[in-house]
Amino acid sequence: VEICRGENIIISSDGSTVRCHEGVLLCSRRLAEEVRDVVQTLAVKSDYCVRIVGHSLGASVAVITAILLRSMFSTLADRDAVRVHAFAPPPALDVDGATSCAPFVTSVVNNADIIPRGSVANLAVLLELLTVIDGKLEKLGMGLGGPKRAAAL
Repeated sequence: VEICRGENIIISSDGSTVRCHEGVLLCSRRLAEEVRDVVQTLAVKSDYCVRIVGHSLGASVAVITAILLRSMFSTLADRDAVRVHAFAPPPALDVDGATSCAPFVTSVVNNADIIPRGSVANLAVLLELLTVIDGKLEKLGMGLGGPKRAAAL
């Protein structure tokens, strides 16, 4: 399973790129194009700052949209005029991309929220844990095919 599709986006004028989720990238590109004129008028020409806020999937879109806007308008990146407040964002960037966003993205995650922690590595850990639990239930005769069923408890 590959969470990040092989698409690249420019994050700075030095040409560095990151891999990101293709669907989130498509939405972010559309959003960045829709707000481009407003951002240029207010943030670039009039020195306003851009604040982008999103929750869950919208939080991932907010982060990638900020990356795109910073790459479209280098003055926004130069004066640190784009900030993101992402609430419970699912993973949409590779490690390098997430690390490079740290200066302008604030992520807020509930301690028990599974969505922001979803990753291939974490799914592998969950699968291993469930395999151990299944083995213990089989020994107790409570596996899916055993005489005792978990529902009987």
